Amino acid sequence: MIIFKAEGDIRKLAAKGACRATQPSGALSGLNCRAESEAGRFEGEFSVATKAPGL
Repeated sequence: MIIFKAEGDIRKLAAKGACRATQPSGALSGLNCRAESEAGRFEGEFSVATKAPGL
């Protein structure tokens, strides 16, 4: 499901897809997601600041 805001309203749209970590080596620093729905393809990229484990 994709949840987004459009024209001031929060909307939900059924979709199928997957997300992939951009650096799957211990600490998550990014996530890329793609999904297909009746309305078309949606893509998103999310980034977070991380530190090495134990710091």
